Amino acid sequence: MSFCVECGATVKTIQGLCPNCFLKRHELIEPPATMDVVKCVQCSKLLVGKAWVETDIEGAILRLLEKNVRIAREVTFRTFTFDVRQEDERNFLVIVKAVLRVDDLDLVKDFRTRLRVHGGACPTCGRKAGFYYEAILQIRADERRLSDEEIDETVGFTERIVERAASKGEAFISKMEPVKGGVDIYLSSHDLGRNIAKGIRAKYGGTVGVSPKLFGLKDGKEIYRTTHLVRLPRYRKGDVVRMEGRMFEVVSMGQRPVLRDLKSGERLSPTGTKMERGRVVESERFDAEVISITDKEVEYFDPAEARNAKVPRPPNLGEPAKVEIVKADNESFVSMLRREGAGKRH
Repeated sequence: MSFCVECGATVKTIQGLCPNCFLKRHELIEPPATMDVVKCVQCSKLLVGKAWVETDIEGAILRLLEKNVRIAREVTFRTFTFDVRQEDERNFLVIVKAVLRVDDLDLVKDFRTRLRVHGGACPTCGRKAGFYYEAILQIRADERRLSDEEIDETVGFTERIVERAASKGEAFISKMEPVKGGVDIYLSSHDLGRNIAKGIRAKYGGTVGVSPKLFGLKDGKEIYRTTHLVRLPRYRKGDVVRMEGRMFEVVSMGQRPVLRDLKSGERLSPTGTKMERGRVVESERFDAEVISITDKEVEYFDPAEARNAKVPRPPNLGEPAKVEIVKADNESFVSMLRREGAGKRH
């Protein structure tokens, strides 16, 4: 313990001065009279320094204090705490307590500053408003129209990928446009279009084609927009297909489809060439009460015809009280889609 050469106080000193006298002689901190932040009027992100960030006013104030308050070289460590009082929609009074470490002593300095909030647009929202896009994702089906369910599923799949990408950087949908046979989705980047097209093909099957188109020049560099055409297969989960004299139902679609023989229960994963030789057969499905089951047959009640009928018993059926019957080309079969947990159609 020593005494202050200025006021005579017996305390721990810094360069011979007590904390109060040291603060009077040394300008350890130079706070700004005002601080400015830009708030995007669309998404509410804040421009703090040169970066747009997702934060609230308090988070922005702490970052701005770190950037804008000048600290003397003698200070080896500092912390800020503050209270905020909103004066109006765009102005906030900020009452700050700064703790400044010099040598091994913590000195406290209070000050006030004002935060001014200005309206603006972040680059992402600015591009959205200007209908900016680099890629068009065209979702169609091969030799048929997309069903409403397929449109809902593929659009939902696209939106989920965009949402995940947006959490890591700039990614957005500029426009979504229903067209004859499918839907067109305008996307913010080439990579986003490419990744979504590959994802849809992996999940639902089909093919992907890419075609670039020269859009213009920027700083002497050619700028392209790309179109990613995704064609879903002719077949959908649940379709009945006649192929090589046999009747199948489509169990799943993906890189390779999975089919089940409606009579024998055999599962196949045919090549695309083989699938092209098949044809979709118009079919209907309904639930039916089981009357009896033998090793080879299932007897059920047909509500449309008001009579009992028999169909081949598929493997692994068990002893259910009800079955799903599928009728196609004047033949009837037991469908195993629900029992095998196939879920919704694609």
